Amino acid sequence: MRGSSSVHRLSSTFALCRSQPREDCLFWRAVSGEFVATLIFVLLSLGSTINWGAVGEAAEKPPPADLVLISLCFGLSIATMVQCFGHISGGHINPAVTAAMVCARKLSLAKAVFYLLAQCLGAIAGAGILYLITPATVRGSFGVTSIPYTGASMNPARSFGPAVITGNWKDHWVYWVGPILGGIIAAGLYEYLFCPDPELKRQLGGVFSKDSSGKYREAEGLMDKPDPIHTVDLEKAVTKEPLRDTSGDVLSS
Repeated sequence: MRGSSSVHRLSSTFALCRSQPREDCLFWRAVSGEFVATLIFVLLSLGSTINWGAVGEAAEKPPPADLVLISLCFGLSIATMVQCFGHISGGHINPAVTAAMVCARKLSLAKAVFYLLAQCLGAIAGAGILYLITPATVRGSFGVTSIPYTGASMNPARSFGPAVITGNWKDHWVYWVGPILGGIIAAGLYEYLFCPDPELKRQLGGVFSKDSSGKYREAEGLMDKPDPIHTVDLEKAVTKEPLRDTSGDVLSS
């Protein structure tokens, strides 16, 4: 009886969060969104760096890595995750982006800490799932340095996940200091140098604000709206003057 009441209470809490989302519900929903998005991103992106052609007889002479395929997989994966989870958490999926948002005063420090934890845990989970389903002969460095010179990570969480799973911590600090420092510098340059217009800042600020339901607002203010179409009354536009014969008129040059 006690178990059924607990289940009923838990289901009632979830129903309340869905119907009338509170601040704590929205907070944990955003944090869980970062976790799931980072998990899927790391799973898909790292999967593209593995040389699947080196399985079986081709293991002795594996084909070279297809950098175009890896680049497209990384780009499409992050674009898809931002499209799916952007309205829930903002679609950071990267500690460097979170740090940049904090420096730009678009995100609180407390929320950024939970975002960072969710991103790292999601990266570990994604790398762990891929490690379990990948044959040992093709794991290699697990995508850490598959692209010269550093693996082109630009995402500390994406580097942290496979480092935890494989135990490869060589020069790991580079993958944290570089992206976070670059993100902070880029945010500062954009905020104070490339975007000094107060009106444009106001429009951009609306993108990161939330509406009454707790969802991030769409970027409608950034789109140029077309001018209204004016209709013309053709009957009134036609002149009532009678037509005259102009066959003998000479056009001036």
